[in-house]
Amino acid sequence: MNGTPYDAQAVRLLDFLARNGSFRKAALAAGVPLATFCRHIELLEHSMGATLVLRMPRATKLTSLGEELLARAAPALQSLDDTFKAIRDSQAEVSGTVRLTTTPLLAEFLVAPALAPILLTYPKIRLEFNLSATVQDLRGEVIDFALRVGNVQDESLIARRIGRTRFFLYGSPNLGGVKEPPRLAFSDDPERNSASVVSTDLRVLRQLVLAGCGIAVLPEMLCQADETAGRLVRWMPNPVVEYPLNLVYPFKQYRPAAVSLIANGLAKYLEENT
Repeated sequence: MNGTPYDAQAVRLLDFLARNGSFRKAALAAGVPLATFCRHIELLEHSMGATLVLRMPRATKLTSLGEELLARAAPALQSLDDTFKAIRDSQAEVSGTVRLTTTPLLAEFLVAPALAPILLTYPKIRLEFNLSATVQDLRGEVIDFALRVGNVQDESLIARRIGRTRFFLYGSPNLGGVKEPPRLAFSDDPERNSASVVSTDLRVLRQLVLAGCGIAVLPEMLCQADETAGRLVRWMPNPVVEYPLNLVYPFKQYRPAAVSLIANGLAKYLEENT
Protein backbone atom coordinates (compact mmCIF):
# COMPACT_ATOMS: atom_id res chain seq x y z
CA MET A 1 0.00 0.00 0.00
CA ASN A 2 1.73 3.16 -1.13
CA GLY A 3 -0.93 5.78 -0.35
CA THR A 4 -1.43 6.92 -3.96
CA PRO A 5 -4.89 7.05 -5.62
CA TYR A 6 -3.66 4.53 -8.17
CA ASP A 7 -3.36 1.65 -5.73
CA ALA A 8 -5.05 -1.24 -7.51
CA GLN A 9 -5.56 -3.29 -4.35
CA ALA A 10 -7.46 -0.51 -2.58
CA VAL A 11 -9.67 0.11 -5.61
CA ARG A 12 -10.47 -3.61 -5.76
CA LEU A 13 -11.54 -3.51 -2.13
CA LEU A 14 -13.73 -0.50 -2.89
CA ASP A 15 -15.41 -2.62 -5.56
CA PHE A 16 -16.02 -5.38 -2.97
CA LEU A 17 -17.61 -2.76 -0.73
CA ALA A 18 -19.88 -1.51 -3.50
CA ARG A 19 -21.07 -5.05 -4.28
CA ASN A 20 -21.60 -6.20 -0.68
CA GLY A 21 -23.10 -3.15 0.98
CA SER A 22 -21.20 -3.27 4.29
CA PHE A 23 -17.59 -3.30 5.46
CA ARG A 24 -18.00 -6.60 7.32
CA LYS A 25 -19.55 -8.46 4.38
CA ALA A 26 -17.06 -6.97 1.93
CA ALA A 27 -14.06 -7.89 4.09
CA LEU A 28 -15.37 -11.45 4.42
CA ALA A 29 -15.89 -11.73 0.66
CA ALA A 30 -12.42 -10.36 -0.04
CA GLY A 31 -10.78 -12.65 2.53
CA VAL A 32 -9.23 -9.68 4.35
CA PRO A 33 -9.38 -8.87 8.10
CA LEU A 34 -12.02 -6.22 8.77
CA ALA A 35 -9.59 -3.75 10.35
CA THR A 36 -7.21 -4.10 7.41
CA PHE A 37 -10.04 -3.63 4.93
CA CYS A 38 -11.24 -0.44 6.64
CA ARG A 39 -7.71 0.94 6.81
CA HIS A 40 -7.19 0.42 3.06
CA ILE A 41 -10.41 2.31 2.25
CA GLU A 42 -9.49 5.14 4.61
CA LEU A 43 -6.03 5.47 3.02
CA LEU A 44 -7.60 5.53 -0.44
CA GLU A 45 -9.97 8.32 0.63
CA HIS A 46 -7.08 10.23 2.16
CA SER A 47 -5.02 9.91 -1.01
CA MET A 48 -7.98 11.10 -3.11
CA GLY A 49 -8.70 13.95 -0.70
CA ALA A 50 -12.40 13.12 -0.79
CA THR A 51 -15.06 10.88 0.75
CA LEU A 52 -15.68 7.79 -1.38
CA VAL A 53 -18.04 5.94 0.98
CA LEU A 54 -21.14 7.07 2.84
CA ARG A 55 -21.10 5.28 6.18
CA MET A 56 -24.65 4.74 7.44
CA PRO A 57 -25.76 2.84 10.59
CA ARG A 58 -26.81 -0.33 8.78
CA ALA A 59 -25.21 -0.08 5.37
CA THR A 60 -22.67 1.72 3.22
CA LYS A 61 -23.01 3.39 -0.14
CA LEU A 62 -20.48 4.87 -2.53
CA THR A 63 -20.54 8.59 -3.13
CA SER A 64 -20.78 9.84 -6.69
CA LEU A 65 -17.00 10.24 -6.70
CA GLY A 66 -16.57 6.67 -5.47
CA GLU A 67 -18.83 5.39 -8.25
CA GLU A 68 -16.93 7.44 -10.82
CA LEU A 69 -13.61 6.09 -9.58
CA LEU A 70 -14.79 2.49 -9.95
CA ALA A 71 -16.24 3.15 -13.40
CA ARG A 72 -13.02 4.72 -14.65
CA ALA A 73 -10.78 2.09 -13.00
CA ALA A 74 -12.74 -0.98 -14.15
CA PRO A 75 -11.13 -1.29 -17.62
CA ALA A 76 -7.63 -0.96 -16.16
CA LEU A 77 -8.31 -3.56 -13.46
CA GLN A 78 -9.78 -5.96 -16.00
CA SER A 79 -6.73 -5.51 -18.21
CA LEU A 80 -4.48 -6.25 -15.25
CA ASP A 81 -6.49 -9.37 -14.40
CA ASP A 82 -6.29 -10.54 -18.02
CA THR A 83 -2.51 -10.02 -18.01
CA PHE A 84 -2.05 -12.08 -14.85
CA LYS A 85 -4.30 -14.83 -16.21
CA ALA A 86 -2.43 -14.96 -19.50
CA ILE A 87 0.90 -15.28 -17.71
CA ARG A 88 -0.42 -18.06 -15.46
CA ASP A 89 -2.00 -19.91 -18.38
CA SER A 90 1.22 -19.68 -20.36
CA GLN A 91 3.10 -21.64 -17.74
CA ALA A 92 3.15 -25.16 -19.13
CA GLU A 93 4.84 -26.31 -15.94
CA VAL A 94 4.64 -24.66 -12.54
CA SER A 95 8.00 -23.19 -11.57
CA GLY A 96 9.54 -20.51 -9.42
CA THR A 97 10.89 -19.92 -5.92
CA VAL A 98 8.71 -20.32 -2.85
CA ARG A 99 9.97 -18.94 0.46
CA LEU A 100 8.37 -20.13 3.68
CA THR A 101 9.18 -19.82 7.34
CA THR A 102 8.33 -22.08 10.26
CA THR A 103 10.02 -23.77 13.21
CA PRO A 104 12.58 -26.56 12.71
CA LEU A 105 10.25 -29.00 14.47
CA LEU A 106 7.26 -28.25 12.25
CA ALA A 107 9.46 -28.36 9.17
CA GLU A 108 10.80 -31.82 10.03
CA PHE A 109 7.60 -33.54 11.12
CA LEU A 110 4.90 -31.78 9.06
CA VAL A 111 6.18 -29.58 6.23
CA ALA A 112 8.77 -31.94 4.73
CA PRO A 113 6.43 -34.98 4.55
CA ALA A 114 3.67 -32.78 3.11
CA LEU A 115 5.76 -31.14 0.39
CA ALA A 116 8.01 -34.02 -0.71
CA PRO A 117 5.43 -35.45 -3.18
CA ILE A 118 4.79 -31.98 -4.62
CA LEU A 119 8.49 -31.30 -5.19
CA LEU A 120 8.86 -34.66 -6.91
CA THR A 121 5.92 -33.85 -9.19
CA TYR A 122 7.03 -30.27 -9.92
CA PRO A 123 10.84 -30.35 -10.09
CA LYS A 124 11.08 -26.74 -11.32
CA ILE A 125 9.77 -25.37 -8.02
CA ARG A 126 12.59 -24.10 -5.81
CA LEU A 127 11.80 -24.14 -2.08
CA GLU A 128 13.60 -21.91 0.42
CA PHE A 129 13.14 -22.61 4.15
CA ASN A 130 13.70 -19.89 6.74
CA LEU A 131 13.64 -21.98 9.92
CA SER A 132 13.52 -20.23 13.26
CA ALA A 133 11.93 -20.67 16.67
CA THR A 134 11.07 -16.95 16.65
CA VAL A 135 8.27 -15.37 14.61
CA GLN A 136 9.52 -13.83 11.37
CA ASP A 137 8.20 -10.58 9.87
CA LEU A 138 6.02 -11.33 6.82
CA ARG A 139 5.30 -7.75 5.82
CA GLY A 140 8.34 -7.51 3.57
CA GLU A 141 8.84 -9.16 0.21
CA VAL A 142 11.22 -11.92 1.32
CA ILE A 143 8.82 -14.58 2.68
CA ASP A 144 5.71 -15.87 0.88
CA PHE A 145 3.98 -17.51 3.84
CA ALA A 146 4.51 -19.07 7.26
CA LEU A 147 3.27 -22.08 9.21
CA ARG A 148 2.68 -20.96 12.79
CA VAL A 149 1.44 -22.50 16.02
CA GLY A 150 -1.18 -20.54 17.98
CA ASN A 151 -3.46 -17.64 17.21
CA VAL A 152 -2.32 -14.81 14.94
CA GLN A 153 -2.81 -11.33 16.41
CA ASP A 154 -1.46 -9.19 13.56
CA GLU A 155 -4.51 -7.91 11.64
CA SER A 156 -2.37 -6.95 8.64
CA LEU A 157 -1.85 -10.67 7.95
CA ILE A 158 -4.26 -13.31 6.66
CA ALA A 159 -4.41 -16.46 8.78
CA ARG A 160 -5.96 -19.73 7.60
CA ARG A 161 -6.42 -22.46 10.19
CA ILE A 162 -5.38 -25.76 8.64
CA GLY A 163 -4.84 -28.11 11.55
CA ARG A 164 -3.87 -28.52 15.18
CA THR A 165 -1.01 -29.75 17.30
CA ARG A 166 -1.62 -31.53 20.63
CA PHE A 167 0.71 -31.77 23.61
CA PHE A 168 0.63 -34.70 26.06
CA LEU A 169 2.49 -35.42 29.27
CA TYR A 170 4.98 -38.15 28.34
CA GLY A 171 7.28 -40.35 30.39
CA SER A 172 9.33 -43.51 30.12
CA PRO A 173 7.47 -46.75 31.00
CA ASN A 174 10.39 -47.46 33.36
CA LEU A 175 9.05 -44.70 35.63
CA GLY A 176 5.76 -46.51 36.20
CA GLY A 177 6.57 -47.22 39.85
CA VAL A 178 7.71 -43.69 40.68
CA LYS A 179 4.97 -41.70 42.44
CA GLU A 180 6.34 -38.23 41.68
CA PRO A 181 8.85 -38.37 38.81
CA PRO A 182 10.94 -35.24 38.15
CA ARG A 183 9.31 -32.65 35.89
CA LEU A 184 11.12 -31.43 32.78
CA ALA A 185 9.79 -28.28 31.15
CA PHE A 186 9.92 -26.17 28.01
CA SER A 187 11.05 -22.58 28.55
CA ASP A 188 7.51 -21.11 28.39
CA ASP A 189 5.84 -23.88 30.45
CA PRO A 190 3.98 -22.54 33.52
CA GLU A 191 5.58 -25.40 35.51
CA ARG A 192 9.15 -24.40 34.63
CA ASN A 193 9.94 -22.86 38.02
CA SER A 194 9.50 -26.22 39.74
CA ALA A 195 11.13 -28.28 36.96
CA SER A 196 14.47 -30.06 37.37
CA VAL A 197 15.35 -29.28 33.74
CA VAL A 198 14.25 -26.34 31.57
CA SER A 199 15.05 -26.22 27.85
CA THR A 200 14.28 -24.03 24.84
CA ASP A 201 14.46 -27.12 22.62
CA LEU A 202 11.71 -29.76 22.83
CA ARG A 203 13.95 -32.37 21.24
CA VAL A 204 16.37 -32.14 24.17
CA LEU A 205 13.49 -32.77 26.58
CA ARG A 206 12.41 -35.79 24.54
CA GLN A 207 15.87 -37.33 24.80
CA LEU A 208 15.91 -36.84 28.56
CA VAL A 209 12.41 -38.30 28.92
CA LEU A 210 13.49 -41.33 26.86
CA ALA A 211 16.43 -41.77 29.23
CA GLY A 212 14.06 -41.89 32.20
CA CYS A 213 15.11 -38.53 33.68
CA GLY A 214 11.54 -37.38 34.21
CA ILE A 215 8.23 -36.48 32.53
CA ALA A 216 7.52 -33.58 30.19
CA VAL A 217 4.76 -32.01 28.12
CA LEU A 218 5.75 -32.71 24.51
CA PRO A 219 4.07 -32.45 21.08
CA GLU A 220 2.37 -35.59 19.86
CA MET A 221 4.11 -35.40 16.47
CA LEU A 222 7.52 -35.52 18.17
CA CYS A 223 6.70 -38.56 20.31
CA GLN A 224 4.33 -40.57 18.12
CA ALA A 225 6.96 -43.05 16.89
CA ASP A 226 8.33 -43.53 20.41
CA GLU A 227 4.82 -44.13 21.75
CA THR A 228 4.08 -46.70 19.04
CA ALA A 229 7.35 -48.51 19.80
CA GLY A 230 6.63 -48.51 23.54
CA ARG A 231 9.55 -46.25 24.43
CA LEU A 232 7.23 -43.52 25.79
CA VAL A 233 3.80 -43.57 27.42
CA ARG A 234 1.23 -40.88 28.08
CA TRP A 235 1.15 -40.00 31.76
CA MET A 236 -2.42 -38.71 31.30
CA PRO A 237 -4.88 -39.82 28.58
CA ASN A 238 -6.02 -36.34 27.54
CA PRO A 239 -3.96 -33.57 25.93
CA VAL A 240 -2.47 -31.03 28.32
CA VAL A 241 -2.89 -28.31 25.71
CA GLU A 242 -3.88 -27.99 22.05
CA TYR A 243 -2.88 -25.21 19.64
CA PRO A 244 -4.16 -24.31 16.15
CA LEU A 245 -1.84 -24.54 13.17
CA ASN A 246 -2.19 -21.53 10.88
CA LEU A 247 -1.03 -20.82 7.37
CA VAL A 248 -0.14 -17.12 7.52
CA TYR A 249 0.60 -14.79 4.63
CA PRO A 250 0.59 -11.06 3.86
CA PHE A 251 -2.32 -9.60 1.91
CA LYS A 252 -1.49 -9.70 -1.79
CA GLN A 253 -3.84 -9.54 -4.74
CA TYR A 254 -1.71 -11.92 -6.82
CA ARG A 255 0.25 -15.00 -5.77
CA PRO A 256 2.44 -16.97 -8.17
CA ALA A 257 1.20 -20.40 -9.13
CA ALA A 258 4.10 -22.08 -7.32
CA VAL A 259 3.25 -20.33 -4.03
CA SER A 260 -0.43 -21.29 -4.28
CA LEU A 261 0.47 -24.89 -5.12
CA ILE A 262 2.82 -25.28 -2.14
CA ALA A 263 0.49 -23.51 0.31
CA ASN A 264 -2.59 -25.49 -0.76
CA GLY A 265 -0.68 -28.77 -0.73
CA LEU A 266 0.56 -28.11 2.80
CA ALA A 267 -2.93 -27.12 3.93
CA LYS A 268 -4.49 -30.28 2.49
CA TYR A 269 -1.90 -32.52 4.16
CA LEU A 270 -2.34 -30.92 7.59
CA GLU A 271 -6.13 -30.87 7.38
CA GLU A 272 -6.03 -34.62 6.77
CA ASN A 273 -3.24 -35.57 9.21
CA THR A 274 -3.51 -33.33 12.28
